[in-house]
Amino acid sequence: MTSGFAGGNLTDRDGLYVTVLTTGTVSFRYNYRINDRQETLVLGRYGQDGITLSEARELLIEAKKRISEDKSPSRRASWEKQRSRNAGPFGEWAELWIKNHQISQFYQRYV
Repeated sequence: MTSGFAGGNLTDRDGLYVTVLTTGTVSFRYNYRINDRQETLVLGRYGQDGITLSEARELLIEAKKRISEDKSPSRRASWEKQRSRNAGPFGEWAELWIKNHQISQFYQRYV
């Protein structure tokens, strides 16, 4: 797929396109407008550990449904990525928060 082509975009259909970086990384993307802003959704990487063209087209259909509901699929993807990165028991989060925030003397007796 990348032989002889690097550092650009190749269009598919329905607004789906592939970006090929000079490093050889290939990713499926879709540009759309929502709330008078242009956003780009990266659907996934192509390749052995990535997704196929047909999978990218299916993801695009789902993304277009969200856009028709005035919901940003790229913001949702970003939120889910952040959420999974921060996943862990609440106790771990609370201990980290207490460690990194100054607590008044009044409340320190409860910690």
